[in-house]
Amino acid sequence: MTSAAPGLAGLGLRPQHYPQWQRREPAARLWLEALADNYLMQVGGPGLFHLERLAEGGRMLLHGVGMDIGGTARLDEDYLASLASLARRVRPTVISDHLCFTRSARFASFELLPLPLTEKTLLRVCERVAHVQEKLGARFSLENVSSYVRWAEDEMSELEFLREVCARTGAGVLLDVNNLAVSAWNHPKTSAAVTELGKLRAGDVTQYHLAGPREEPEPEGKGGVYLLDTHDRPVRAEAIALFKEAWRRFGARPFVLERDDEGASLEEMEAEIATIAIAVTQDVEPAFARTREDAERRDFRDVPNAMPGVRLLAKVDDTPLFLGSLHGDETATAALRARLAPESSHRLGSYRDAYETRLATALPGSVLDKAAELIGREALERALLEFYRATPPSAILLPETLAGFAAFLRRHPLAERGPHVVALVELALARWRVLIGPDPVAATEHPGSFRPDTLYFARAHELLEVEAPVFGLWNGGDGDFVEKGRDAVLLWKSSATELVMLRVPDGLRPLVRALSAGASLVDALEEMDDASAATMKELSPFIARLVAERGLGPR
Repeated sequence: MTSAAPGLAGLGLRPQHYPQWQRREPAARLWLEALADNYLMQVGGPGLFHLERLAEGGRMLLHGVGMDIGGTARLDEDYLASLASLARRVRPTVISDHLCFTRSARFASFELLPLPLTEKTLLRVCERVAHVQEKLGARFSLENVSSYVRWAEDEMSELEFLREVCARTGAGVLLDVNNLAVSAWNHPKTSAAVTELGKLRAGDVTQYHLAGPREEPEPEGKGGVYLLDTHDRPVRAEAIALFKEAWRRFGARPFVLERDDEGASLEEMEAEIATIAIAVTQDVEPAFARTREDAERRDFRDVPNAMPGVRLLAKVDDTPLFLGSLHGDETATAALRARLAPESSHRLGSYRDAYETRLATALPGSVLDKAAELIGREALERALLEFYRATPPSAILLPETLAGFAAFLRRHPLAERGPHVVALVELALARWRVLIGPDPVAATEHPGSFRPDTLYFARAHELLEVEAPVFGLWNGGDGDFVEKGRDAVLLWKSSATELVMLRVPDGLRPLVRALSAGASLVDALEEMDDASAATMKELSPFIARLVAERGLGPR
């Protein structure tokens, strides 16, 4: 990185890049922006382990997608508490989310849905921002979003709206120059993007985002193309030009390149952000320089005109039209189109397409990745989409929406391939639950000194009994798609980042069930009184492995 942008360039943190970042000295790292929702509602696990260590370098930003700051359902206090806890652990310089709504009291969309930019909406957003800042004890920043439709009732532009939120609450703005350029392209009747920059004050901007959109044909035979915010292309020239002007007007701030395509390597992303930094900053003198000390996280109460926490508005609408439209409600879709600006309403389907694509593909690429590999990714994606159409998600975090998926699969044609299909999904979900559970506590004694009456199962463990022998299939060993029988698999964490998976022999299942129910080893051994000689032969090595790999230990 050149001296033109000293220490302010950054990248979105992706799990596949944890090892590469960990190998670097903190001073050699860029700023890292973590997607907060990937770490919320978790007690331990590899994500938190790596995030805390990477945050030790001090260049950490937290960015969320699930706050629903513009929604009409009440803010989720558990989500807020988890975000506040995460912020205390990693001490980010900026905490942010999007100016949008994402859910109703009944449904979640996982999409960044545009708000009517009216005074009524502004009052609601300001009250919610004040509440968020009170809970976080820190300044909160809002990002402008890419939009494909515009509300006919809009009374101001998005950046005018954000300026008012900042003035009334002391919040900040995460200025996404790509989103600004995308929205300007998609809504040519509104003011030019560079004109919009003049509607913010320098003190409002806390951070910048850059990304690359994709061109898509206009729906309904309108002709031409519109821009879809996909984060899978290089940053466009018009966005770089906007960034240069923003840098000149608002000063040096951390700036992050967002790339979400799986094929982009860390080296490619670093090269792109370095090129942008040189192009933008070498000939531009910022309006004022921002020192590292000034960039440190500020308490929102230090910001002029900060408003105190106030009573939240009551729910206005339990099922917003946008959510109904996403779920295929034709009446809601027709009513919503009537409220949108006519020149953009034909793009309404873009949101439903993105919503369904996300629901079908996100989990097979993360929590269900191994199951998708063994079952077939396309088949699993189709089943997921059918599941969500039948049971629209309501949980804020996407993995939590899978609670009923295994039961759904039992009635799905995909299960006709064999019982291993449901069992693989159940195993994948069990692995996820154990991984994000409590990390094992380091033993203060040598394992050889443990007494059986002091040994219990690890806090994060699960005994999974399924209708197909999937242990070997999962590990590429002795299982296959046609093998019959049941399987019992014991899972636990040997460290914050390592999960152990062990097949439980038939004769030892009563012992493991007792341990899983909370019994000590000495009490659980009573279940083995009538065990065969062959089973007793399996007992000692089984317990030895549990102790050696921290599956059993003192409480």
